[in-house]
Amino acid sequence: KVRIANGGDKIRAACAVSQAQAETTRDSSFVRYTLLVQNHRRGRDSEPEQIRQIFYGQLESIIDVVLPRAPRINIAMPKRHLLALVMPCSTGGRGATKVVTTYSLTTAPIVIDLRTVECVVGRVRRGNEWGIVDRSGDYARTVFVDPVQQEEQ
Repeated sequence: KVRIANGGDKIRAACAVSQAQAETTRDSSFVRYTLLVQNHRRGRDSEPEQIRQIFYGQLESIIDVVLPRAPRINIAMPKRHLLALVMPCSTGGRGATKVVTTYSLTTAPIVIDLRTVECVVGRVRRGNEWGIVDRSGDYARTVFVDPVQQEEQ
């Protein structure tokens, strides 16, 4: 279980919910997350640019990893990383805050940085599809910081 800072959503990984709980409580394991993806639309020979893309998926579990000190790869002190195992929903990159977004398939699980998770989302079943209910508006957004710019400041 994890909570987004400053009074944000409580998120419970799917693995932490028993079958009995799943039938009687709200499912707070479906989340919205944003990743940087490469955009190759400029042309074949040009350098791809990175753009923010919205994704939705079910948080399967949270993985706590401590990387040991490794000066050769710029890890001066042991550092903790929280990762998320997510089962992505196939939504075509659409954001449910702006357009109706549905899915009927999920893809293979992926591991992402837990900090990219922005909020819990709801789902509504419609036939063989699920609709995503994302009420976050412009309030919950992941911020990507360029490490080079951060070092210069």
